[in-house]
Amino acid sequence: MAVSNYQDIINQIEVALSQIEGVGNVHPYFRIVKDDAQIREVYIDVDNTVNAWFISRTAIRDEQLTQYGNLVNWEVLIEGWLSVQDTKRSEIIFQETIDRIRDGFQPQTDLDDTLTKIELTRPIQATEIGAGMLDVIYCHHCILMMEVQILESSV
Repeated sequence: MAVSNYQDIINQIEVALSQIEGVGNVHPYFRIVKDDAQIREVYIDVDNTVNAWFISRTAIRDEQLTQYGNLVNWEVLIEGWLSVQDTKRSEIIFQETIDRIRDGFQPQTDLDDTLTKIELTRPIQATEIGAGMLDVIYCHHCILMMEVQILESSV
């Protein structure tokens, strides 16, 4: 029987991510918007800039540990977007934000202080950094991957 659930763990990652300097709007799932009002609500931060981050689980691997529980490894994707603003040197701002995220999510970072043990098992990986379009807005873009390990009790 799983002790942890998807939303609880993703919410813990969301809280930790949202506390990092330079990270704007954090969403615990990928958001798709249909109109200008939603773009403003979902993507635009207090500085009137696209600064949006999305979190999603991309893989699950179970390992039998003992009769008392299993280790469950999740691959978690964090996708970030920041609008390109050449005069503000947005490329440097974005790269520094990525570095702060990597510093904030290191192995052995315990995301949960309850009985369920949740920790990162390896450093967060920046698998893609570049530029792209978010709807109709040209942005800096990155994909970060992390592995989260959960000890799920079977009793």
